[in-house]
Amino acid sequence: LIGALGAVIADSLLFTLVKKEVAPELPTQKLSKNPVLRFLWPILGFLIIVSPLPDELGLTFLGISGTRSWKFLLVSFCANFIGIFLLIEVVHRVF
Repeated sequence: LIGALGAVIADSLLFTLVKKEVAPELPTQKLSKNPVLRFLWPILGFLIIVSPLPDELGLTFLGISGTRSWKFLLVSFCANFIGIFLLIEVVHRVF
């Protein structure tokens, strides 16, 4: 739980940066009009945060999709918790 909370703090700083600085510069008209992309961006962001890949790409997907801050905090905590738990389980079973 503590690891997930620390990850959420770091992720929230990056999410705020992406949402305020990067997202306004992107052509969001295509993102907001296409219902498939509006649905897929947050899911891809969640999957990337869960994976051992760097979180920045997932945070970018969540930031440009217009995810609200409170939803982001909940998604980020759950994704980081699941990712840390899965990593510990894999290492425990292998070694």
